[in-house]
Amino acid sequence: HEFKWDEIAILDKDPSYRRRLFSEMLHIASQKEGLNVQTDTLRLDASY
Repeated sequence: HEFKWDEIAILDKDPSYRRRLFSEMLHIASQKEGLNVQTDTLRLDASY
């Protein structure tokens, strides 16, 4: 993999820690070719 460090974007902002974690799980789960092992999405319901 080659990273495009000049094209980094913030996908979501939220002051609530829990909502940030949920948002992060959604973004990770929606990646088609992500590098994340996705162990942090185990609590994400299959309906998402």
